[in-house]
Amino acid sequence: MRFPEFFDAAPRITVRDPLARFLGAAEDGVVEYTYTDTVKLAGHSCPTVASAYLMTRAAMRALYPSAVPERGGIRVELRGDRLEGVTGVVANVASFLTGAQALKTQDSVRVGISVDQVYAQHVGDATRFPSLELGCESARSGNAFGYSGTYKTHVSWRAANAPAPYEINPKLVFDRLFTKGGSKVTRATVADRDFYRRSMLDYVLDDARRVRNQVAKAYEVAMLRYEAGRTSFLEVIDAQRTLLAAETLRIGAARDAKISIVDFARSLGGGWKPEAYLASR
Repeated sequence: MRFPEFFDAAPRITVRDPLARFLGAAEDGVVEYTYTDTVKLAGHSCPTVASAYLMTRAAMRALYPSAVPERGGIRVELRGDRLEGVTGVVANVASFLTGAQALKTQDSVRVGISVDQVYAQHVGDATRFPSLELGCESARSGNAFGYSGTYKTHVSWRAANAPAPYEINPKLVFDRLFTKGGSKVTRATVADRDFYRRSMLDYVLDDARRVRNQVAKAYEVAMLRYEAGRTSFLEVIDAQRTLLAAETLRIGAARDAKISIVDFARSLGGGWKPEAYLASR
């Protein structure tokens, strides 16, 4: 990836990272950051990113006037909420450069807005949901090495002290994505929910059947018109060709549905019993 040449003209930031030295990631633990590194983190360059970079550099020089700043030894706090202007972007840049850590306490949490939520603020209006957080297990309480257990089970943060809740139930995720939602239950909403809870392969198969039935009716009409002497046999042949294509589509969809069922069962370790599945249909 090529960046504009003026990126290299921006002043660099040198910090001392004890953890990097311990892990052997940097000689003597000295790490140098450039404006290009910050642009890679943010995903773009803009006045906000540039200002946050220069402000963080100035702040570290003020805190360490005669020494190399210690990454991870600085606490970053912003007055504004994450939704106020560009607070989230500034916080991410400052946290990246300073290595600001999460609040070490078991009673409360404070870390910083995660980059996925920053992105959601910019593109969320163009999608069905600003963001969708998924998980594999329920959130756990407790602590880990003096930190709140919330840090262990949440990787997405909407604010410094507000982790984004995630969903672990695939069925509920599917409902959120493919139904209109809403808390009011009516006959229409129940029918809509039941319709979209069916598998996508069922949709394709049903659509293929519908097309096949429509084409079959068109073929019957073509035959009746031919027998009544109102059209040529060429129209009948064309209707037969269309019917054959629709039937081929229906058979292919049915085949794909059965293959997917078997593949799904095999991915879960086998134990597939066709009679049990058919009985549940």
